[in-house]
Amino acid sequence: MTVEDIVNELQTYGLSQFQARVYVHLVTSGPSGAGVLARRLGVNRMKVYRTLRKLQDIGLVEVLSGRPLRFVAEPPEKALDKLINAVKKKVSEMEANRRKVLETLARIDVSPNGLLEPKFRIHTGRRSIYNLLFTMFSSAKEEIRILATRNELYRLSFSGLDGVLRRRSSRGVRVRILTEVDERSLDIVKAYMKYSSVKHTSLPGKMRFVIVDGREVLTSVSLEDSMSLSTDRDVGFWTDSKDYLKANEAFFDEIWGGSLDADLVIESLKTGKVIEEIKVLNSIDDYVDFYVKMVSSARSEILVLTDDLKEPSLPKFVPILFRELKNRGVEVKVLTFINEENLSEAEDLSKYVQLKHIEPRLNIQFLVADRKECLMSFLPLGQTDTMFRQNLWSNLTSHSSFMAEVFTEFWSRAIDADYRFKELKFHQTVRELQEILKGIAENCGWRLELPGRLTGRSGLSQEFGFVVRKIGEPDKTVVADFLRKDVPAMASVIALHVKALDVEADKKLLVCFPEVLGDRLRSLVDSYGIDVISGNDAEEMSLKIADKLREVER
Repeated sequence: MTVEDIVNELQTYGLSQFQARVYVHLVTSGPSGAGVLARRLGVNRMKVYRTLRKLQDIGLVEVLSGRPLRFVAEPPEKALDKLINAVKKKVSEMEANRRKVLETLARIDVSPNGLLEPKFRIHTGRRSIYNLLFTMFSSAKEEIRILATRNELYRLSFSGLDGVLRRRSSRGVRVRILTEVDERSLDIVKAYMKYSSVKHTSLPGKMRFVIVDGREVLTSVSLEDSMSLSTDRDVGFWTDSKDYLKANEAFFDEIWGGSLDADLVIESLKTGKVIEEIKVLNSIDDYVDFYVKMVSSARSEILVLTDDLKEPSLPKFVPILFRELKNRGVEVKVLTFINEENLSEAEDLSKYVQLKHIEPRLNIQFLVADRKECLMSFLPLGQTDTMFRQNLWSNLTSHSSFMAEVFTEFWSRAIDADYRFKELKFHQTVRELQEILKGIAENCGWRLELPGRLTGRSGLSQEFGFVVRKIGEPDKTVVADFLRKDVPAMASVIALHVKALDVEADKKLLVCFPEVLGDRLRSLVDSYGIDVISGNDAEEMSLKIADKLREVER
């Protein structure tokens, strides 16, 4: 049986085709993140997230804690039992309600209108379409919603249909119009504003649709946007289908809610003053579009605070744009949490931007462009899943300036990227040091203990980063500590000196990455007789430690 056969079989248990695909993928691949699943299935990550949540709700998927979140499939036997039980429960409920439903249906007065199928028609030619619009406008009782190009508004006026709209408005019918308001449409927009509500929106193309009273809709299939009133290259689709109407009403209302009043745009065109506004971005695609546009159009400065250097936090093509900004002389500063997982991306990014490390990770990220625009993305309190991020864009100067000052404050306390790179590479080196040093020490006649513990003259057990004992002469010891970030450097040096005195070590070593010691700390280290071990790789540092072991033997 193929994977497709299994997917088809699972659909008979009540799963959708995509739910079945996701479940089968988790069964065959093991615990996976939503991003990995999205790439393998070739779909949008948000669709995978929603499907995983649905599968979690019905008990077929569990979430493993961590970052990023990973999802694991319930064993097939348990999963099928759950699906079967759910169907059995549904059938039982249907059987229990059967009599009640039949009694209710028997009391319904079925009218002929209730049995009418929705109608669908194609209208070809502008005259035919405008005749239809005349009928639709004239029959309106409550509301007319129009999305149209500038030329369409002029054509409606030339054909006399604006007069029909005006008369319906005078009789209490609400008229709402969405169009693109610019210098070329000012006169016609002002004319419609006398009896209707007009808002500005940037149309993605030549579009037209008209909704009347939520009972019929006309949408353009092919719109030739010339001023001709007799062209045949105008095709419209009309229907009274409730489902189609609801979809178009939702589309119109969503655009309407996020659009600017025409009078504000007209005032802006007259004065040249930019309209200040705030927009809620409901999808990751909108977030990415705004991000790319802001970065692409920046003229002097880009400030970025991000919790990651990968999508969706930092859109895929933005690092390429940063390279172009550098060539244009635009200053780009990026604050992010740099760790071993994104070290490679951070090193590459640092070639084109000023980069700093900030910790701990914040649940907010933002982009400020030229201190004029700000794009924010944050998780509501208590949420950890990035699918719940809320995104806001604003061109309020006061807000953008404030967020720039917030960024400046974070920047002043952040760690330079070069220092962070050395720190992370040092951590990698320390992990490799144990295995390499063990062999080198044994070749020199010493035994490595990591971590190391020795009992001092005080009777206390002193712990070190590692201890090296001379084989056959256990009292001959070399002790070492690693300079840790979570302990102040001076305190670490003093502690190593005191512990080494207590255990009477023959030599004491401080292992750290290059250039970490300042002049004051270096002076203290020298006064305590502590040898500093640093290097760019574990082998180099192990050989330096071996040299110190030989010094003890002399």
